[in-house]
Amino acid sequence: MIPDMTRRSSEPEKMDRSDCDTGLLLRTIDQFQLTNRLFSRYRTLLRRWVLSDMLSRPTQEFHLVDLGAGGLDIPLWLLREAHRRGIQLRITAVDNDPRIIEHVRPKAGANLHLVCGDALAFLEKASGVDYIFCNHFLHHLPELEIPDFIRRLARATRRRFIVSDLSRNRWSYLGYALFAGLFLRHSFAREDGLLSIRRGFRAEDLEAFVKTPEGSTTMDLLRLAPGRIVLIGTSGSSRFPPTGSGNL
Repeated sequence: MIPDMTRRSSEPEKMDRSDCDTGLLLRTIDQFQLTNRLFSRYRTLLRRWVLSDMLSRPTQEFHLVDLGAGGLDIPLWLLREAHRRGIQLRITAVDNDPRIIEHVRPKAGANLHLVCGDALAFLEKASGVDYIFCNHFLHHLPELEIPDFIRRLARATRRRFIVSDLSRNRWSYLGYALFAGLFLRHSFAREDGLLSIRRGFRAEDLEAFVKTPEGSTTMDLLRLAPGRIVLIGTSGSSRFPPTGSGNL
């Protein structure tokens, strides 16, 4: 049975609990590498709106922050791509669960710095950040915190931020239920993943941010298959071509 998708769920996910089973949590984090690669389209987003801009200024060093970095599969891929293109890039990966930080710490290196802490508190003090990327992070926030989070992103980012999350719809729910039932076992990935889709967004949930830019930041809303919705904020001081709202 498909649950009601007309409104966002506010039910908490198991992996967000500080007392959840550590073994299941870390297995979930490891399984995210597969689901991110198959469904999140992060490579498309980062190539088009981050790497392409970096290439226009090849002698500059850039700083990107990944909020809710989880298993580090996304920042590690981005560092490899930047190195292959001769781009100087350092990444700060932020996650609020110390168990996850310790689990992924061996993967960090000179250009990948780990921070354990609250994302909103981090943004309040952040400076010198060129880009911020969030994948599957926004739906974890309480509804009332989302406007403040977007404002803090806009203030902290010198060039562009990308908030990529789940589109709340029946097809995504059905497709993920089938995939997770076949491939994601002994973790929170199936149950929490389905709840994540129910906590995801429709265009009307985020359109208010696009219509009311934060300061000098302009915002665009995009839809990507399969089941993605993306909010992109561009600083007015940056020389970006317009993105335009629509589909990819």
